Amino acid sequence: MGQSKNERMLELVELLNKASRSYYQDAQEIMSNYEYDRLYDELQNLEKELGITLSNSPTVNVGYEVVSELPKERHESPMLSLDKTKDVEELKNFVGTKDELRQCENVNKNIE
Repeated sequence: MGQSKNERMLELVELLNKASRSYYQDAQEIMSNYEYDRLYDELQNLEKELGITLSNSPTVNVGYEVVSELPKERHESPMLSLDKTKDVEELKNFVGTKDELRQCENVNKNIE
């Protein structure tokens, strides 16, 4: 018999938390960003479907305990995020609205 949705949700929370801990605290990547995003999306869908979000779910917790103090850096231009964009058209739209990025010839060449 297959795994229940509640069991799968518990498994995903444990696996994603382990991956985050490895990445943020141990500087070791145990799965690709693509795999993490796929599992994270699966967990989000299960949470919505079941109406349950566990208190230790990575969907409600951000990051991990700071293991060292790093100095804050000021950047000349804002650090922008693409979230989990994997679609070329979304990337073109994102770049198209950012003057700082549009001025960068390499960016436009790489996305066309």
